[in-house]
Amino acid sequence: MGLKAENTIGKPVACEVTTRWRKPFLCVVDGLKTVVGCSVALKEGEGLSAWFSNTEGDEFVLRVRASVVEKYADKYVGEPWEGCEKDAYEVLESSDEELFEPGLPESPLADGLFLNASNY
Repeated sequence: MGLKAENTIGKPVACEVTTRWRKPFLCVVDGLKTVVGCSVALKEGEGLSAWFSNTEGDEFVLRVRASVVEKYADKYVGEPWEGCEKDAYEVLESSDEELFEPGLPESPLADGLFLNASNY
């Protein structure tokens, strides 16, 4: 998520993740902190989505497909570290279409859409 955001709007300076407040969902937050290098705000909710913005006010939103969230959340329970590492590489090798939802979320921002502050 962080890599896609950075490739779309440049280096994010703000990030908010909406997800369940438990492992493995919170592990995504650690990964995002590493990639984007900024603080990550948490908001409790269903699924897994992230909002990013840069210094110019550009925003980017991504929502992970429910099927992906369910697949890896179920696999995580009781899995040894080596399995988690294998799963991480599997996700990295997946296409954006396999990982992220298309279309509009409930907010005015579109999933995976680049929005420029001057467009408002």
